Amino acid sequence: MRPTKLIAASAAAIAFSTVALADAPVPRRAVDLQQFDGRWYEIARTPNRNQPTCNRLQIDVTRAGDAYNVVNTCQRASGEPRIVRASASPLNDANNRLRFRAQGGAAGFIGVSQEFWVLDRADDYSWAILGTPGGNYFWLWSRSHSPANRSALLARVRALGYDTSNAVHVGA
Repeated sequence: MRPTKLIAASAAAIAFSTVALADAPVPRRAVDLQQFDGRWYEIARTPNRNQPTCNRLQIDVTRAGDAYNVVNTCQRASGEPRIVRASASPLNDANNRLRFRAQGGAAGFIGVSQEFWVLDRADDYSWAILGTPGGNYFWLWSRSHSPANRSALLARVRALGYDTSNAVHVGA
């Protein structure tokens, strides 16, 4: 691996391995991963080094055997798309703890692996709140670009113990 790619990969890994800011709540609701299939839109997130200029993120999830393929596509400030492909594998029987492994598509992400928890979700899978176990990062996903209940969903994120004061609000 070239030194620049090694540095980028190391920086990406460090971005998600910082000291925990708070204890993330343990996911309590089981997840039917088949209901996670399809297109999602990122509505809000904690600022992070891996998405500094990433806007209008859409996430496409498809089943691939016992795992899932995840394709993240966003628009950079320049208007160019940025695509990161990953696989997601369940880590428990409730399927609410997942291991994402970047497969490539963006320099510096190949081989990066991170555990994410599905902390809450709608009964009809119209939205989901994902977070890192250390409580540092959250992502709010929706099936709609601009859900009517955005404020209520951010209140749910705050109730889970995440600081939303500096949240990046994305979508329409």
